Amino acid sequence: LIPSFIWKKDKYNHFQIVEKPIDLIREGDKETLINKNMEKVLEVMEKYIRDNISEWEMFHDIWSEK
Repeated sequence: LIPSFIWKKDKYNHFQIVEKPIDLIREGDKETLINKNMEKVLEVMEKYIRDNISEWEMFHDIWSEK
């Protein structure tokens, strides 16, 4: 999975960054795979969300405490 992020610089320009590929885990039970792979994805996403919070709208609380 190759994460890519685009955000607005000004009225007419955007900035894009492509991160290193995320190596997804492919063996194991379904729930463990989903949880571990989402942790990897969210670890990368969190930095860009925090740095550019005005570009994001969350419709589901993915960081909620259990």
